Amino acid sequence: MITINNKAKEGMLEFKIQGKIDQEGMENFSNSLHDQVKKGKKIKILGEFNEVPGFESLKAFGTTMKMKVVAIKALSKYAILTKKRWVKNAVRLADKMMPKVPMRVFGPDQRSEALAWLGV
Repeated sequence: MITINNKAKEGMLEFKIQGKIDQEGMENFSNSLHDQVKKGKKIKILGEFNEVPGFESLKAFGTTMKMKVVAIKALSKYAILTKKRWVKNAVRLADKMMPKVPMRVFGPDQRSEALAWLGV
């Protein structure tokens, strides 16, 4: 399930993943992302997850892949809150592969530091 924080500041998309990603949650996330992209500005993302997200269906996975193509072009910064070491390692690799999109991992208790890093 993906929960979108609809009270996030302008130019920011904030979400939390718990358990499996379903089609409805992915569509809500994708719509929120597209709404930000339509405004024509780069966006900052704060994501939180502490377990390996899975997908309930192949359709949800497909929606995720399409959304990532849009997101990469629209991102200015991406902060992730997690306690999983493998996520930290994966983000370090992704950060090197996408140098135009700064990415950084914070612990679950470092929300305020993540927001400060994002500049919001």
